[in-house]
Amino acid sequence: MLLVLAHTAFRAWAMFGAWFQEDDFEFLRDSRANGLTLDYVMEPHTGHLMPLGRLLADLSMAGGLFNWPATAAVTAMLQGVVGLAAFWMLRTLFGMRWGIVPPLMIFLFSAITMPASVWWAVALNQIPQQIGLLCAVACWVLAERTGRTRWVLLTLAAVVFALAADIRGLMIPPVLAAISFGWFETGSAKQRLVSLVRRRWLIIIVAGAVGLGTIAYYALYIEQNRLDTDWGLLGPLTDTMLGTGFATGITGGPWDWYSPTPPAAFADPPEWATRLSWLVIAGVVTHAFLTRRRTGRAWALLLFGLVTLLLLLWSSRAPFVGDIAGTEYRYLTEAAALAMLALGLAYLEVDGAAGSSVPRESPMFTPRFPVQVPIAITTAIAMSGLWSATQFALVWHGFTDPRDYVSRLSKEFATTGPLALADAGLPPTVVGPNLWSEQRVPRLVGLLSPDSVFPEASHDLAVIDDSGALTHAALEVATSSEPGPVDGCGWRIPEGEKTIPLVRPTVDFDWWLRISYLAPKETPVVIEVEDGDAVRTTLRAGLHQLFVRADGQFDSVDLTSIDPSLIVCVDKIDVGTISPGAPLT
Repeated sequence: MLLVLAHTAFRAWAMFGAWFQEDDFEFLRDSRANGLTLDYVMEPHTGHLMPLGRLLADLSMAGGLFNWPATAAVTAMLQGVVGLAAFWMLRTLFGMRWGIVPPLMIFLFSAITMPASVWWAVALNQIPQQIGLLCAVACWVLAERTGRTRWVLLTLAAVVFALAADIRGLMIPPVLAAISFGWFETGSAKQRLVSLVRRRWLIIIVAGAVGLGTIAYYALYIEQNRLDTDWGLLGPLTDTMLGTGFATGITGGPWDWYSPTPPAAFADPPEWATRLSWLVIAGVVTHAFLTRRRTGRAWALLLFGLVTLLLLLWSSRAPFVGDIAGTEYRYLTEAAALAMLALGLAYLEVDGAAGSSVPRESPMFTPRFPVQVPIAITTAIAMSGLWSATQFALVWHGFTDPRDYVSRLSKEFATTGPLALADAGLPPTVVGPNLWSEQRVPRLVGLLSPDSVFPEASHDLAVIDDSGALTHAALEVATSSEPGPVDGCGWRIPEGEKTIPLVRPTVDFDWWLRISYLAPKETPVVIEVEDGDAVRTTLRAGLHQLFVRADGQFDSVDLTSIDPSLIVCVDKIDVGTISPGAPLT
């Protein structure tokens, strides 16, 4: 229990020093915009169905918008449950013995599960996924050991719990089937399979229905963005994901991180460290084989999980980013739990399981290490993993751009109240350009100042600069209108309409017009450019500047529907891109 408490305290420190990033903003917006309805919880996010994650997002939002301490507290609580579930699983399978300490320590302090702690969007999916996996294994072993139906039902509940977080919960039933086949059946492979089907035919049907139903729902209702299968990527991805990412992460690494765009951090171990990790893994597998019987099935179970995670990544995200995805640990989270399970199954006997690993009557490796040796190795791996995890957390702690931006913008809105704003884009350090590719600023402003608007035309247009400060709108001019023929007026509009030519035509782009005019009194106006939508607004009495959106390619601007009894003067029309100007507050 002390290990679980230490693990939870460390992960809480890591979480409280981080902040909302990337997809987190979308979860906040969705939670704020939607009530707790079935449509809301079943709304997919980037191809993932995650009703449990949306419920957890609402729970965090109960503490207030952008309340990171409340969000981190909920996540830390769930991380503590992961530690308890890991301890319970090991104790259930192997009993209360010192032998469960090494796999527990390696799991609790591995850097592999760090993204599932500090990145809220990942935690919403993968912390429940870990809880479901660990509890399902424990409940299933109790069901096999006792034959009681309640443990079967609790196993199903754990699988459904994991599936409610992410489709990777489909990996759990094959793991449970492998445990039954390898540890609770006897005889030849055929005899084991027949016995298993006879004993568990009902649960096999139920689990199959749940799995096929989930797959069918995804196929019919969840839109997936996929590229063509890239067989050439599979080899390099295997090397980065299993050869580098997993191997070093499970042995205390990766010791170094590559962070081209913080806070994203990829495992970047030295070459010698990767080779040393494989020597450690090979040494453990070999030692288990030489000293115990029936260890291969434990490593086969781990290999199944790793290959499943590899194929999922290869067929989904890796084609978009390349083999570097294999060194991003959020795609390997379950591997840490499966490695803990495999290590226990290889070296410890499962109570009541005839197929457990047992010591060889005549070991092929006879030297006996003092107990201090495995303790020292385990402690070194755990402390090394803790150090690597700390370095990962510090990357997140040092990246404060989103927090600073949102904090300043929130304070400024508290002073100004709702505004008419132009979307000049969010800095890429606040939200990556691959996310919220459309309406990025309006989505964020909608959280902080719901009554602010993004009009097509405004005399009082504001812009948010890269620091989150509110400014008056300025224009980076690309072209302007021809000089007007009337001295002191420019372009006179005496009969309610006028076409004003530009010095040179624009290219096809998203433009803003800045119309400098003088009107004797208020009047309606329609502004239109070639192939563009007409913008209806109002001219004010006096000397003013009006900003108007005008997209596309055009060489003149049409002003119509002005009160024909008025003489309006347009001094100049500038065309350009919007940018921050003088401070607003």
